[in-house]
Amino acid sequence: MTRKQLAALYLFLVSGAALAQEQISVAQPSQPVPSIEPEPASGADSEAPQELPAAAPDGATTPAPTSDVAPSASGDLAVIPVAEAPTTAAEVPSRERNSGGIGIEEIIVTAQKREENANSVPVAISAFTGEQLQALGVTDTRNLSSIVPGFTAADNGYNTPVYTLRGIGYADTTYTATSTVGVYVDEVSLPYAIMTKGANLDIKRVEVLKGPQGTLYGRNTTGGAINYIANKPTDDFQYGVTAGYGSYSTEEAEGFVSGPISDSLKGRVALKGILSQDGWQYSQTRPDDTLGKKRKMSGRGLLEWSPDADLVFRLSVDGWLDKSDAQAAQAIAFSPQNPFIPNTPFGAQFPILGPIIGVNPILAPQVRNYPLIPQNSDNTRVADWPEGGPWQLNDSFYGTSLRTNWSLTDTKQLTGILSYGYVQSDGSGIPNTGLNVYNVEQQIYAHIATYNAELRFSDTIGDSIHYLTGISAAHDDGVENHHVRTDTNSAVFPNPLTGQALIANKAITFGATKATSLGVFANADWSFTDTLKATLGARYGDDRRTYHGCTIEPEDSQGISFGPIIDLVALIQYGAINDVRRGECFILDDNGKAGEYSGELHEANISGRASLDWTPIERTLLYTSYSRGFKAGGFPVVNSISQSQLAPTTQEKLQAWEIGAKSSLIDHILHANAATFYYDYTNKQLLTFFKDPLFGVLPILDNVPKSKVYGAETDIQYTPVQGLFLSVAGSYIKTRIDEYTGTNSKGEQEDFAGRPFNFTPVWQYTVLGDYTFPIVSTLNLGFGADYTYTGKTNATLEGNPDYDMRSYGLVNARIHLAPEDGKWNATVWGRNIFDEFSTIGVFRTGDTVARTTGMPRTFGLTFTYNGF
Repeated sequence: MTRKQLAALYLFLVSGAALAQEQISVAQPSQPVPSIEPEPASGADSEAPQELPAAAPDGATTPAPTSDVAPSASGDLAVIPVAEAPTTAAEVPSRERNSGGIGIEEIIVTAQKREENANSVPVAISAFTGEQLQALGVTDTRNLSSIVPGFTAADNGYNTPVYTLRGIGYADTTYTATSTVGVYVDEVSLPYAIMTKGANLDIKRVEVLKGPQGTLYGRNTTGGAINYIANKPTDDFQYGVTAGYGSYSTEEAEGFVSGPISDSLKGRVALKGILSQDGWQYSQTRPDDTLGKKRKMSGRGLLEWSPDADLVFRLSVDGWLDKSDAQAAQAIAFSPQNPFIPNTPFGAQFPILGPIIGVNPILAPQVRNYPLIPQNSDNTRVADWPEGGPWQLNDSFYGTSLRTNWSLTDTKQLTGILSYGYVQSDGSGIPNTGLNVYNVEQQIYAHIATYNAELRFSDTIGDSIHYLTGISAAHDDGVENHHVRTDTNSAVFPNPLTGQALIANKAITFGATKATSLGVFANADWSFTDTLKATLGARYGDDRRTYHGCTIEPEDSQGISFGPIIDLVALIQYGAINDVRRGECFILDDNGKAGEYSGELHEANISGRASLDWTPIERTLLYTSYSRGFKAGGFPVVNSISQSQLAPTTQEKLQAWEIGAKSSLIDHILHANAATFYYDYTNKQLLTFFKDPLFGVLPILDNVPKSKVYGAETDIQYTPVQGLFLSVAGSYIKTRIDEYTGTNSKGEQEDFAGRPFNFTPVWQYTVLGDYTFPIVSTLNLGFGADYTYTGKTNATLEGNPDYDMRSYGLVNARIHLAPEDGKWNATVWGRNIFDEFSTIGVFRTGDTVARTTGMPRTFGLTFTYNGF
């Protein structure tokens, strides 16, 4: 961030404060917010009907009164109350009913699958309310990277986000690959990153839990877990509407209706749509051609039935549809895929032919002569793609779940969750290479069906012991097909005059996987004194996975065909005779025979967590913990002629040690939280490279035997005067590979010991300020701004400079107006107001190194009306 930008941000806040002081001198002062102590949350399960005798169901839109014992969780920015307390709309203090202001408030979380004050949970948590997510421009899980230090969301180049938390991520290109960061909606798992696009619809809050969460959340949460809590049906009739308009003719609308249907049945329906008329990207070679229009729809319906006071059934049906334009990449370097003819500067060796064939003789002339975008360019909008292609997403998701809460006694709870989810990409077109011709552009046809079940029992013994135990099961069934156009790719020997492939211009890579997971878990808390509490938990997990896949050349491919080439390779390398035809699998086994690959993987593990926390003085928690988590192994879906390249990675193991503190130094004025951690990483799963004898350098999965992560994070919240909120949150993360020899991005063997992880910046921090003040007795005006810094990193382990992801700082600002009763809120906002360049992914596909960028500067207006 430049000095000029910092000065502008400073003047923005100072001018808001000056105007506030002037208005306060003439406006009637607002009533002070009463301090009301809620009943302490019991140890019963989250959302159970008798868990908090006087509480509204989790997710109800009515906020709770302020509490005096409410320092926020580590990393939590600008929290407003979400505790479940017996209040009505008329009883809620005005400042807490979305009157536009931000303050230091209490937050109740369900990190341990029961409602607890965030300050009493010995876990590092970042938590935000739905109103905050809207104000900060967070419309997608990927946007959390701008407000949660230590969390990043990268683009893998294949329409699937890659989530990393505290350096723990898995940058795979496979559609059916699971993440290291689990995402949940009301504890219902969304195990594949592609499923998470519509998770933040009608959200009450989101909780980001850092560190291994396998004990309670199960598989594939070595980095952490993101748990969205949806708003729930209300006892009285409520509705709300939000509408907005922004840059690139973007229109957004969201609304909900909630209330009773009968004495024992109530429901809630929420819908959201985003539509933009103008694309935000433009073609470098065809400036009038644009891409980037948004067409998204999502919806959720909830029914809650309480046949009696001790039994509650909740049925949820939700889904989303994304027909937006795919994001195009920027081609920033050439990296010919052909493994036979090196990328050498022929022009220097042959002065006469040099000007004719150029410095990349194997490249098609359309590729060789393409004007690369300079790596130091600050233009986020320019990119390229083949003209007239199918560059639109066709993604959809449907899910349903049934949750049952049964209060057997005042303390004993039985909770069951059944869920089903189905995600599909039906021909989503992805322009991978950043070129204006087909090089390795593709369409994805894929689907995944997931089935999950959990049953758990919890009880509280006296006032000191709470425990829960349960079983879980999951089954996933996924299929993906990548239809690849290779018209000008160097690996298929393009015609030096026309640039068209001589061997083949199409290929289809296919993979199908089935996975079944079973788990048994238990967790217990013991408060053995008034100030000391111990937590111990463990889970046994069993994961079985089967896979089959291959690569074929379709019947309509043009060229001499891959078949004769594959037959020749098999004969020379293995002495095997094949007769590979179009439409047949052409990957070779260890004996040189062409055919489909199939494999199985069976793994078992024991996750666990132990912690000790101490409350030496009121409103201060100190804790230390040890946890262990696992991520299941998996199979790649990648172009290859060798079945050995489709071998799976094995499960990775992460052991984590953490020390932390959560403290309200001056209640409602100054809060500070901090944590430091050390991770011992075994068999880290990694997307790296191999050199295929036919296709050249391609991505492949591998395990890193030994590596480590260590770091620290903190957040400080300060309200020096009424209405002014200041917050600073940051993370420092160091990663190191201790033992691993593999292949770099150029296809060369390299020892990576001592290298940092890819896609992991060392520094991240966020600075936020908001000032709200009354301009008349019933109307509040506010100014807010935030600055997010993300340090530099690299997309490769060796640190290839072509894959650099430079540091950046984004500034957002907003002006909001709202009445004291919270009935409506109008906000004028700007995001990335200084038009800072940011990179969200760098990858090698085809003959280029390409990158995707963050959004450019945008402005807009949002208006919300609540019918309480």
